[in-house]
Amino acid sequence: MRKSLSWVLVIGFATVPLLAQATGPADKVTVETVAAAIRQADKKHPLLFADSAAFAALREHAGQNEFSRQALERILFDADNMLTFPVSKRELEGRRLLGVSRCALHRVSTLAMAYRLSGKTAYRDRYIAEMRAVADFADWNPSHFLDVAEMTLAMAVGYDWLYTEHG
Repeated sequence: MRKSLSWVLVIGFATVPLLAQATGPADKVTVETVAAAIRQADKKHPLLFADSAAFAALREHAGQNEFSRQALERILFDADNMLTFPVSKRELEGRRLLGVSRCALHRVSTLAMAYRLSGKTAYRDRYIAEMRAVADFADWNPSHFLDVAEMTLAMAVGYDWLYTEHG
């Protein structure tokens, strides 16, 4: 349950600026308006959830209301705890790697978000270490598509959020 809550906070916190840009005069948010905002956000690189400007807006927004401040504190708290964990290892549970894939997705997205919002290099270094460990797996258990899909999302978010920092 804690992992699910943290993941919801990460995604919800990251999409606030995009939704704010996407809203029109009637404040109606549609898939099309969000997609248009994402396309306009940065034409140089495909973006997942947020670009540099969105992260800057999130940092600014975190100081403006209690919910945003608490969400940021929760992300940083979880990221601090993750710094003490060993990196993910390829350990099947029965025939599945799904638990490891979900753990990697949670760690990478939380650590990457924490880094982009705080600038603390320990978070960046740790999520890069997590990504390298996952990349060194013999495979991501291709016999089960969810194992591969969630691991791919973890790597995509980590790569994208590191790339846009320098893009």
